[in-house]
Amino acid sequence: MEIKKVKDVDPMLKRGALALKLGGMGLVTFGYAGLGLILFAIGLVSMEWVWRQERDFQGTMDDRWAYTKWFYASTHQDAGNRLLHRLGIPIILAGGFLLLYTPIIMDAVYGRAWWVGLTLWVVGWVLNLYGHKYLEGASPALADDPLGTLAGPYFDFTGRLKDSTTSDLTHAVGHDASSNGVPDAHVINELNTTEAEEHIVN
Repeated sequence: MEIKKVKDVDPMLKRGALALKLGGMGLVTFGYAGLGLILFAIGLVSMEWVWRQERDFQGTMDDRWAYTKWFYASTHQDAGNRLLHRLGIPIILAGGFLLLYTPIIMDAVYGRAWWVGLTLWVVGWVLNLYGHKYLEGASPALADDPLGTLAGPYFDFTGRLKDSTTSDLTHAVGHDASSNGVPDAHVINELNTTEAEEHIVN
């Protein structure tokens, strides 16, 4: 079900998109929330454009999100890694919230609340990256799929990432995939049943 690259986009465009995303995160970290969020959003949209261009993706947004959920689930098979994500993602979000709003609430950057936010942000990422490197043995989903940034919180807060295997998921959606290799959205929707609780995604 993996969507293979069929062409390469100019490396400068890819690096530029990544630089915008990381630069936006950096600006948020150091108190420039507004500009940071704008750059992050531009970077994320640009990375998604690159992803689509490289794979000649022609599916709908439902198809795209269905693929993201499948890909995220398939790269989070280890129970220990999933546990670290269940801990790490809320910690990252809490730290991000403090980093975003500390200048507004406290009217000061680099104060106690800012340091707490930065610490939470770093600890959360360390947990996630440790899980991938030493438990899962695979790169984070967001490294290969820009929308993986959204899939993490989605699975974390809906609790829909079940103890299952990639083969289970392939059995669930792989027999009714569209021509571009993405599971059709209606297949994902059909999995929103009690029976689907046995699979990785609903």
